[in-house]
Amino acid sequence: MPAKIRKFEAVSMGYRPDDFAIMDDQGRDWTWAFVIYHKVPKTRRIYVGSDGSAWSRWEASRRIPRGKWRRLVPSYDQDGYPVLHPHQGLCIRLGRAIAMAFLGDRPSHIQACHNNSNPDDNRLSNIRWDTALGNFHDRIANETDTAGSKNGRAKITETDIATIFELRSQGMLQREIGERVGLSQCSVSAILSGERWAHVPRP
Repeated sequence: MPAKIRKFEAVSMGYRPDDFAIMDDQGRDWTWAFVIYHKVPKTRRIYVGSDGSAWSRWEASRRIPRGKWRRLVPSYDQDGYPVLHPHQGLCIRLGRAIAMAFLGDRPSHIQACHNNSNPDDNRLSNIRWDTALGNFHDRIANETDTAGSKNGRAKITETDIATIFELRSQGMLQREIGERVGLSQCSVSAILSGERWAHVPRP
């Protein structure tokens, strides 16, 4: 891990990026030239940088850190978003991890949005908390609207979303719902929480 993590974690922790500045003797702002790292809340294992990177020194098979930092390579979910796996049974989109680390806990019914609608651009300057409607307006403005079944990689349709909510209301487990509609438990959880397929009206 870059040595900066120890230097800047202590300096920046508890501050919003807008409040943090690195100035030279002539009063010029050099904050842009540095990467600031924050721990992702509730993960223990992952730090993310203001440049959109994610780091860890833990291994899934160990209960203690191994000492050497390594940059994490995310996988991608069915919607094309990079996803981190802090530990078994938990998955989190990289953009959401950046928002949680730097912008605070996710408010209810709010999403981590990319200003330019590019899911691979997870720099802090491109991430914000906003509503599903705000996220939709981004896609319209950026001409990237491929929501729901318009996405060529979508495995389900808007009709399946209604089925998922109906099965959940009947008490079916997320894993069982996923098996029924052909999705992972992680994907079902994201749909139920409004993180995915948010354009579909909820019952």
